Amino acid sequence: MLVTVTSRSRKEVVKGGIQLSENVTVKDLKASIHKRTGNLYPERQWLSLPLVSGQTRPTVLDGDKRLCDVFPEGSDHIVILKDLGPQVKYSTLFFFEYVGPLFIYPMFHFLPLYKFVGLPEKRVIYPVQTYATIYWCFYYFKRIMETFFVRKFSHATSPLSFVFRNCCYYWSFAVFIAYFVNHP
Repeated sequence: MLVTVTSRSRKEVVKGGIQLSENVTVKDLKASIHKRTGNLYPERQWLSLPLVSGQTRPTVLDGDKRLCDVFPEGSDHIVILKDLGPQVKYSTLFFFEYVGPLFIYPMFHFLPLYKFVGLPEKRVIYPVQTYATIYWCFYYFKRIMETFFVRKFSHATSPLSFVFRNCCYYWSFAVFIAYFVNHP
C-alpha cells in the first residue's frame, strides 16, 4: 500500500509517499517517516487520519495498530503528520523541575543572602528553620529518586518548552517559600 504523508495544510511531507505492506504497524510507519525525513524522530510525530464529513476531531493513530485496520475500506491511504517539536524524556523534565528547589532552598538557609537587600548581617537560625530545610531537601530528593526508580510514564516524551515552564514554576516558588521561612 502507498501511504501519502501530508501536513494539516495538505502539503506533502514525504515526496512520493511511502510504500509499505498492509501488515505494518503505525510504529513502523513512523520509523519510515523518520528514515525518509531525517529530523522527525518517532516521538516527535503525531499522526492522524483526515477528517471526514460530520467529524469534528481527527482520529489519532495508535502506535500498535496495523495499517490495514486503520484505513477504512476504499480510502486513499492519507495520513496527516503534525510535528510536535523538540521532545525530552519525562524523567529529564522531572529531574530539572526537582533539582532546582533541592539546591535553592538551602542557599537561603545557609548563605547570608540577606545582607544584599539591606537586612542585618547577624541573624539567628532557629531549629524550626533547620527542620524545614531538612524536610524540604528530603522531599525533593525523594521525588528525584521516584522519578528514576519508581515511576513508569505513559508517554515517552514531553515538549522541550515544558522544561522551561515547569522549572520556572517550581524554582520561583522555592525562592518564595525559602525566603519567607528563612528570613531574619
